[in-house]
Amino acid sequence: MPIYYSAIFLVSTILCHYLMLEWDSSNSLSSGLAFLNYSLFVISYYLIVKSVLKNKVSKFDTHVFIAFLSKLILVFSPILLTGDIPRYVFEGFLLRNGFSPYEIAPVEFIGSFSSQLLNQIEYKNMSAIYPPATLLFFSAFASSVFSWKIFLFSVEILNFLLIIKILRQKKLSKYYSFIYLFSPLALIEISLSAHFEGLMISFMLLFYYYFNKVRDDKNIILASLFMAIAIAIKYVPIILFIIFLSRLYKDKKNKLALKYVGITLIIFLVLTIPFLSNGYTESLFTYVSHWRFNDSLLHFFGEFFFVDWQDLNSFKSIKLILFLIWACIFVFLNLKGKNTDKKIIYSFGLLLVFSSVVHPWYALWFLPFLCFYPSTSFLYLSVSLLLSYQAKLLSIEDPSIFIKFLEYVPFFTLLMLTIYKTSLIKSET
Repeated sequence: MPIYYSAIFLVSTILCHYLMLEWDSSNSLSSGLAFLNYSLFVISYYLIVKSVLKNKVSKFDTHVFIAFLSKLILVFSPILLTGDIPRYVFEGFLLRNGFSPYEIAPVEFIGSFSSQLLNQIEYKNMSAIYPPATLLFFSAFASSVFSWKIFLFSVEILNFLLIIKILRQKKLSKYYSFIYLFSPLALIEISLSAHFEGLMISFMLLFYYYFNKVRDDKNIILASLFMAIAIAIKYVPIILFIIFLSRLYKDKKNKLALKYVGITLIIFLVLTIPFLSNGYTESLFTYVSHWRFNDSLLHFFGEFFFVDWQDLNSFKSIKLILFLIWACIFVFLNLKGKNTDKKIIYSFGLLLVFSSVVHPWYALWFLPFLCFYPSTSFLYLSVSLLLSYQAKLLSIEDPSIFIKFLEYVPFFTLLMLTIYKTSLIKSET
């Protein structure tokens, strides 16, 4: 793989840093540079992934250095694409000072806290939505925006090393780690926007590594510990928990399955019970039942049935039906699927396209597993979802129909082609 592939990635990162410093939504030059920046990221990532999959790669250490230099540059970039980090700092501040972030919303707070950060928090009327372990990490490492970004930079080093260890475990080339390392999604969402999904990934990978080493009680305890922490950081790893529980029952390892469930549940409860309060699930319920952003199938069916988007009750039934369809697919994958990595990617990825809220950083849920099972359709989705930042950069509520078309139509096309090719091969054999 030529050095200039990763050099394009580095140039894209520098341009991204410049845009974060000088962004002006009223200036057409800013919009033009943003489009150029995105295009350069896509081109470099395509060239890098293509080289990896064709095994035309070399100079591992040089490429790794360029990738982490790119990540480090964005650690020093200002916040622009998200209002989440100020909330992380605020909720960490509350916990350090003996207050429950589940009981105090930013708008209700009276005390000494940075007014600048407080003003940057979105949805100030909502208390904490995040699970308990996340708040503990905020209190320990998010004393400021910069301290949190530095912490996540170190987490990214850990994620890379864990992916390398798992690739060795699977006897796959270490260059497959570039699928994660050079991902524009990981760069933007972890190094620049510092979303805590980067931390969740660490515990998901630790779980994955130790679960695949399960031969005795020691490894099942470690795997269960890391799974419990992952769920206590963000609830979505429950999907991963179920996939591996299903695998244990399929392999008729019922005793290990019971230990896995029991240890995970106990550790999760230990992390959660001290935080239980009146407001523990209030904001989470509001998020699940009320919010819409960058949806695909919900938007399509909502428009088809002429729903009134201002009336939340008018599309609740569509949301429920879409969730039930996803649940059926999830069950089918666990009953019939043989490749665990494919199950993970499809389960997380399809959950997004069936959901009402699809922020780009949600694709981080399946991104590291693409190193072990490079799916063309989901690789595309991991890049295309970044287009939804059109809404943030132009201060509009939802990405335009054209942007959603670019995000989702090629993804569904690639996915259908993959399914067709797979079924064709099976029928021939």
